[in-house]
Amino acid sequence: MSERKYTPEFKKESVLLVTEQGYSAKQAAKSVDVPYNTFIGWVKKYKQYKESAFPGKGRLRPSLRDLGSNCGSGNERSGETCRIVP
Repeated sequence: MSERKYTPEFKKESVLLVTEQGYSAKQAAKSVDVPYNTFIGWVKKYKQYKESAFPGKGRLRPSLRDLGSNCGSGNERSGETCRIVP
């Protein structure tokens, strides 16, 4: 069984269920389908570091808008490639 990966945005939005919306940690963990102990770690980290709690891997991912007009326009057949980093 492989380890699940969560985006920084997902972690932050999940933690906000507790810190801003009044959910208990147990309720929030269950509602976002994350193991309770994992979720508690996120909450503690967020309370200590706030916005910098979940920095990601330090590399920026381009959005479709940043890739320019060639991406998704069918120009891939003409030899141009369009790749989105997962």
